[in-house]
Amino acid sequence: MKKLKRKKLKKDNKGFGVIEVVLLIIVAIALVLIFQEEVTSFVDNSVDYLEPAGEQILQDSGLELDVE
Repeated sequence: MKKLKRKKLKKDNKGFGVIEVVLLIIVAIALVLIFQEEVTSFVDNSVDYLEPAGEQILQDSGLELDVE
């Protein structure tokens, strides 16, 4: 009986990918929580750097962006 279960488990790999994805998501969330200040600072700096370029593209294209 145990041999049949072992063979069946070896052949059935359907849930293996799901477990990996869940573990990767958990690790990613943990890293973000651990390095929250650094991640926030990085995102803020990136937005500050890209914002003038975006405004210039809008001006060059003649489009207006209403930011309130």
